[in-house]
Amino acid sequence: MYYVPPESKIPRGESSMWGDYHALELALLLLREIRGEPYLTFFNF
Repeated sequence: MYYVPPESKIPRGESSMWGDYHALELALLLLREIRGEPYLTFFNF
């Protein structure tokens, strides 16, 4: 959920959500690289 201050029409806090998502993607990528596992994609199954 995002926060819109009373004096503004612009939502705040969404960038934090996307930053968390990309940090998680990086952590999963590094974990799979360390374990020697392939990077997961939807087209190589």
